[in-house]
Amino acid sequence: MENDKIRYVLPKRRPTTYRDPPLELVAKALDVPLGYLLGGYSNDEIAASHYAEAVRAGRIQLLDELRPAADQKELRMFIRQLPTNEDEIFQLPLYSFQNERALAVIFAIEKIYCGYELLIVNEPPFVLWGEDDIEAWAVSMSIAGIALDVFCEEFDSYKRYFRTLIERGEKNYKVVVNFPTLKRFLNRKSRASRRAWVTDAVALLGFENFNMIFYRPPGGERTYADDEGLHECEVLCKTREIPISLAGMVSCQIMQTPPHVKPTSYIISPAPRDVVMVQRELSRIDTMWAQAQAQYHDDLALPTGSPSISADMVRNHTANLLRVLDQQDGLDMD
Repeated sequence: MENDKIRYVLPKRRPTTYRDPPLELVAKALDVPLGYLLGGYSNDEIAASHYAEAVRAGRIQLLDELRPAADQKELRMFIRQLPTNEDEIFQLPLYSFQNERALAVIFAIEKIYCGYELLIVNEPPFVLWGEDDIEAWAVSMSIAGIALDVFCEEFDSYKRYFRTLIERGEKNYKVVVNFPTLKRFLNRKSRASRRAWVTDAVALLGFENFNMIFYRPPGGERTYADDEGLHECEVLCKTREIPISLAGMVSCQIMQTPPHVKPTSYIISPAPRDVVMVQRELSRIDTMWAQAQAQYHDDLALPTGSPSISADMVRNHTANLLRVLDQQDGLDMD
């Protein structure tokens, strides 16, 4: 940044488009906190930019150097000190957290918005992850030692908490899973582990408040080389039904490297109280759900013009697709 002729000038206003400003795109691409890149600018330059308010409020922390690998012994304290109300948690410098700390933050947010969860994901929702999935992911994120134990404990606590809500009928789920990447997820498992996972998933589909549908991209399988799966998103709601006003809802952007890339990096970007963002992401989820429903309609050979398939039919067909996968010795990726 020493050459002023090529120095990036901080924008005075945030772009009105949905695309992030260039500096934020660079921070995400390099997997570094935005505050680290802003640390290369003078106080006057930051004060004159649209980042000034976020810096003053502490939502962006300026860093002179990249934080070294967090002291692993501090992870448990970090989790314990996370706020339990939305006003405080959204004051945290969320962009600066990644991997185990980003997951701890999203777990805390989900406990605040614990009525309804809507997802587009490339791998199953966390309530369906087994111990082998959790440990393998932690290792791929270079989590080790005490932090690995704490991470696995926190993940297990998260699973038990939300599985209990599902079983009590206190939380609804609407999940769209990319079918090709789900098969990759299952292919990483041993035969016994895969069978146990399928059995667990089918059991969870027995609850009417948990619904999951598989989406098959047009043209068959797309590789990570040219398409890193579906663009994932998450919408959370405090109540079990979506209010007309969209009050009490939050949209979260999930940013992570593909599962085969090591080391793995996981970052979350909540957009609190942004009705436009929530509405846009709800529309994306509903559109993809409808497309997957149409695929199920064809699978079941229902007459043309027949009513859309019911939630029960979706759950039953998803369970049957899982049973078919369980019977295969090796999963065809097409």
